[in-house]
Amino acid sequence: VVVEKFFQHLAALKERANSKTSKRPNVESVAIELAFNRPVVDRVLRLINSSESYNENVNRLWRPITDFLALVNRFLIDCDKEICIDKVGWLNVVLKGGEPLSLDVLSSGERQIVVILGHLAISRELNQERIFIVDEPELSLHLKWQQIFVESIIAANQNSQFVLATHSPAIVMSLREKCVSLDRNSI
Repeated sequence: VVVEKFFQHLAALKERANSKTSKRPNVESVAIELAFNRPVVDRVLRLINSSESYNENVNRLWRPITDFLALVNRFLIDCDKEICIDKVGWLNVVLKGGEPLSLDVLSSGERQIVVILGHLAISRELNQERIFIVDEPELSLHLKWQQIFVESIIAANQNSQFVLATHSPAIVMSLREKCVSLDRNSI
């Protein structure tokens, strides 16, 4: 309330200074009053800048977590589930319009996605390059998930090398040129 009144007072001073009916002495009194208020305005501007800097830092620190959640939730969107983090940092599952539940409510494929993407995201934040080997990722994944699996693991950690052993063409559809077939008939 005090800050609001202060800014209303400054706006009124501006109006008085810009008024066509103002006389010269009135403009000078406005200028003097504005000069007296300048330290308060400067302090408010420093607080605003400090607040913006703080928010930028918080967003920068949370970005890996929000990126991880966005990747995982791409898989869960059709199931009306969402992974979120509570106030103390626990991962929870929220069913559409429901209360937060433990990860136990996830299917094996959903848990597999959370674990793989979480591991990759943590490795990325530790600046660790890895060779990541996944044997038959399609076993617990819906066909739609198979189609976004490789793109998602690469997004989770671009510094890792991925080796996937799969029988599913959906896993590697857009990356055929990077595939090596181990089929004896194709050698």
